[in-house]
Amino acid sequence: WMIIEGWSNKNEETPQTPTTPPAEGTPQRRGDFTRQEYERRQQLKIMEDLDKVLRQKPTTVRGVKKQRPKTVFRDDSVLSNSPVKGPKLYKEPSFKSNKFIIHNAITRCCLAGKVNEPQKNKIVEEMEKSTANHFLILFRDTSCQFRAVYTMNPETEEMVRLTGNGPRNITPEMVESIYKYSSDRKQFTVIPSKTMSMSVDAFTIPNHFWQKRPGTPKKLSTPK
Repeated sequence: WMIIEGWSNKNEETPQTPTTPPAEGTPQRRGDFTRQEYERRQQLKIMEDLDKVLRQKPTTVRGVKKQRPKTVFRDDSVLSNSPVKGPKLYKEPSFKSNKFIIHNAITRCCLAGKVNEPQKNKIVEEMEKSTANHFLILFRDTSCQFRAVYTMNPETEEMVRLTGNGPRNITPEMVESIYKYSSDRKQFTVIPSKTMSMSVDAFTIPNHFWQKRPGTPKKLSTPK
């Protein structure tokens, strides 16, 4: 029998070469590529979101940077046109007054009682009229017998009689002892010094300044 080209037995099956199945657990190439692409895109998206967060302005105290102060330019022309203020006039320093202390010393210690009230009122009145800041009481001696009230010039330390009995003017060289008055104890305390200062409230002078000067004898009248 001749075998005609193109004819074959329909019942005969062409043998197929068996294909080897993929090993178990090994992904196919297309699926592996798809998963890697998905993971890469997810990572890119995460990095992009993180970059957006970092670019945002910080809201915490540490993240906020201190702004540099703006430079202010001063216009000298405005200052030159403004009027120049004159220097302040010299003002003499004001001394603390002891008027209240001396007032208490006279009222409660030196001239206390109804008997001395007229003399006390006269002295207080003279002190109120005076513009002095510092007052001093003159004692007769160490027994602290009141004699007069003086005012002191802080520059020359010379004392001038305001009211009472005593020399009209007293210099620092004439002072024998000085005293400080205590309002709480209502008494005078000797200060171990002879330097007059604004803390002195009373003083004494030597005894010979109290001696009266002998008067001049009267001229005898010539008989006519």
